[in-house]
Amino acid sequence: MKKILGTLLFSLFLTTKTFAFCIIFCDPDLGGCVYDYDGNKISCVSGISFNEQKSPGSLARAEQLCMSMLREDAYEKGVSDFSIEGCFDNAPR
Repeated sequence: MKKILGTLLFSLFLTTKTFAFCIIFCDPDLGGCVYDYDGNKISCVSGISFNEQKSPGSLARAEQLCMSMLREDAYEKGVSDFSIEGCFDNAPR
């Protein structure tokens, strides 16, 4: 039982340090998916990074890139009536 508790505490310690590191040094990212008229998923993108503090305007560029990538995927599949979900940072400002 002590080994399990020790392992759990050790993993929590590592996870917390990693999370704290990422709050300070990691760039946020966004992504989204495109769906056809019937709600079938066409494709998704993720991992489009931005950092407004380091590069002002990078959020708007990331949102535009995400939207254009998904729009292009829909057009390549021959779908002209589609919906896109995601691609916008909803964090409070």
